[in-house]
Parts: sequence; C-alpha cells; structure tokens
Amino acid sequence: RDSHLFGSPFLWLFFSMDRVVLDSSAAQRERYDDMADLYSVFICLEHLEKAFARDSLPAGEYERMYLNLVSKYKVLQSLLDVPIDQFLQQYNVKCPVAAIRLRRGVSATHDGSRPCLCGCDNDTKRIFAIVCTGSELGLSRCTLAQHFITAMDCIKLELLGSDQLQPLLHDLVSSISKHNPLFLGGTKLNDWLSVVENLPTSTDLDNVSARQLLVELETSYNKFYKSLSVDKHQPVES
Repeated sequence: RDSHLFGSPFLWLFFSMDRVVLDSSAAQRERYDDMADLYSVFICLEHLEKAFARDSLPAGEYERMYLNLVSKYKVLQSLLDVPIDQFLQQYNVKCPVAAIRLRRGVSATHDGSRPCLCGCDNDTKRIFAIVCTGSELGLSRCTLAQHFITAMDCIKLELLGSDQLQPLLHDLVSSISKHNPLFLGGTKLNDWLSVVENLPTSTDLDNVSARQLLVELETSYNKFYKSLSVDKHQPVES
C-alpha cells in the first residue's frame, strides 16, 4: 500500500502494524475489563483522598463516595483475587494515598478521629455521626454499611456465581452479628447464605432468586438505616 493513500506516513505505519490481541476468549476479555475498572477505582480514590485533605468537599460527601468506591473495590478484588501491592506494581499504578487508605480499611473521617464539621443534612449526620467521631461503634456501622453495599452491587453487576456471592454474604452476616445480634434482618440473610453455600461450585444463582436476594438485602439495609435512630439494643422488627 502506498503511504500517500493514508495522507501521512505515520498513519500508513499505524495501519500496517499487526493488531495486538490481548485476549483469546470472552473470559479473558472480561478479566481485562475488571482490571480496568479496578484501575479506575484507585484513580478515583486517590483524587477523593486528596480533595478531602484539601478541604475541597465536606466529610459527609466524602464518606458516601468512599463507601461507594470501597464496595466496588471489594467486588472487583474478589473477582480478580489480586493483592493490592502486586496490582499497583504490575500495572505501574501511582496511587499511594489510595493504597494506604485501602490497607487501613477505614475512611479518613474515622481514621482521623475528628468530629464531623461538614454541616451535612440530618440523615447523613444520623448515619455517620459516630463514624466521624472515631468510636468503635462507628467503625462497626461503617463496616456493616460497606458489606451491605458491596453485596448489593455484586448482584446489580450480575455477579451471581456461588463463589462470588458466598464470601460477601458471609462477611455481611458476620458483621451483622458483631454489630447487633438482635438485628432481626440478619436471620433471612443467614438463610440466603445457606442457600448460596449449598450451590455447586461456580454455579450461578438464578435470576429470580437473585432478584429476591437483592430485595432482601435492600430491605435489611433500610432496617439498618432506620435502626441508627433508635436504641441499638432493641431488635428491629422483620
């Protein structure tokens, strides 16, 4: 082919090169997509941490965005099963602040043990007030919220394999038990954990069951939300 047909010798060189194929199957292609999503989580969390350090956004908004990113990170990490340091080094990801935050496992509002000065709305204060003051109960709430969001995101992303759902539901049920053993919403979720554990390895939960589980997760999460404004030692009706 003549280079003048492409208008530039550089374009001619580009179109003359053999195509580099990164994947040879749908599974490999999906894995590359998951790695790209994980990379974007690190980038977003890095910018979020730096913005919060510069007081560019209120604590309540930071907390909501942090929980969202961490839930996505946990889903993707469970799929890829790649340690943080290995991923950062292998793909030359320059996000040291995000890496430190994920290793610590708590948000900056809790890690800094500082009061909430964000002036956020009453609902946000009710959810995150104790988290912002750095109490043990606040850490328990934050962890439980993360487990709820991670499990719901997993189903919304149609990651329905028994090996994908089982660890997330196990962590959620364990967190509910530690946070408040009297929380009655945990009973049905424990039943769902048994259902998933009894599935053959790598078998997907059917769509009808997945929708039912998602409804149960959302219902239990709403009960958890409401329970933050009542006596924590009183059970919430199922």
